[in-house]
Amino acid sequence: PSLELSLSSVTMLIGGNNSGKSSLLQGTHLAVTTLQSARSATNKAQPASTLGVDQFLYKPSNQPIRLNYETDMTSKTGPEFTFTYREAITDDPKDFSLKMRRGKNANIAVTFDHKNRFYDRASDRTRPLSIFVPGLAGVALSEERRTDAIVTAGIAQGDANLYLRNVLLRLTLDQPKLDKFHSIIGEIFPDLTISCDFDERVHTHIEVLVEIDGKKVPLELVGAGALQAIQLVAYATMYDPGLLLLDEPDAHLHPSNQRLLAATLLKIAEEGSIRIILATHSRHIFDALTRSHMTDIVWLKGGAKQEKKD
Repeated sequence: PSLELSLSSVTMLIGGNNSGKSSLLQGTHLAVTTLQSARSATNKAQPASTLGVDQFLYKPSNQPIRLNYETDMTSKTGPEFTFTYREAITDDPKDFSLKMRRGKNANIAVTFDHKNRFYDRASDRTRPLSIFVPGLAGVALSEERRTDAIVTAGIAQGDANLYLRNVLLRLTLDQPKLDKFHSIIGEIFPDLTISCDFDERVHTHIEVLVEIDGKKVPLELVGAGALQAIQLVAYATMYDPGLLLLDEPDAHLHPSNQRLLAATLLKIAEEGSIRIILATHSRHIFDALTRSHMTDIVWLKGGAKQEKKD
């Protein structure tokens, strides 16, 4: 099937189980990170045209050959992705196309125009175009200090939650970004602030403290609603991605926290050029987001868009 998606500030995917919501998010992130993978796989100016399984920064399956719809990829058929975008200096829309096929020895052949400006932006690992967060259940209890390359690779792999302290540490070292973080999250959680006292000569792990409701507590002891807001605003502020992809971020949240999550998403969308795509089953998220003119709804069934109804 073919699906065309025009993005609003917030695009909400709804539909039953196995309707294609997660596949749409995964496919979008796969396309963007495949360009990063192709750029990283060679030291030459021209990116790699063939990728082995282990060279993909992100893959929804350890058998990429099977990522084609219904049948495995062949040397002639495979998934195709098209991004229509506008450069900042012009309103003239341009298309960028990525095709994936089966190559030799079960590798994946990729075809795209590496001279296209979209490729330059999307393949830049230091400034991820797409951040995919498959659920926001919690964070690791401890984190060692990681290099920028490891953190951005982890984010590309869909492991953003495992590197939250590393992201927050970098935020505290960049005062303009930290000020923006506090400005956005303060609209939802007044007076919430983060701090980090890390000396790489002494400390082996990163400790982040959060001041909320007049108390300072370690990051892992913050309530679920505030923690999710911290995660999302941190990723958005630190990396300013074009796409923030969220798969059922409302899971296990109390309705009041779901409404806070919706308010956080709208605030992130208001503050920049980020486009948010989220899949949800929550009526509370649905009700809260549809009150905003920034939100569009896409109803999926069997991988296809359905006619909008009441």
